[in-house]
Amino acid sequence: KNGNVDTVTDFDAADDTVAIDNRVFRGVANGALLEERFEQTTDGVATLNSTRVIYNETTGELFFDANGARDGQSKLILNLSDGLELTHDNFFIL
Repeated sequence: KNGNVDTVTDFDAADDTVAIDNRVFRGVANGALLEERFEQTTDGVATLNSTRVIYNETTGELFFDANGARDGQSKLILNLSDGLELTHDNFFIL
């Protein structure tokens, strides 16, 4: 695991947004995250090649994956509470 991962314990899916810097996490356009770029899973693994942001609803881990379902590019970027009802609307790309 990456030692430079923040933890947010009070994230509210109805009101809060995660900002992702595309200078660091490449492969997504500025603005609202497109629906096909987000997946909420029980194992934190993307099932689609278009996915870039994955929320593991079991552990609360949030990953950025530069190549979706292909191997080797998933990186833990944030720890949230488990069981959140996140959607692509909870993310904004800077």
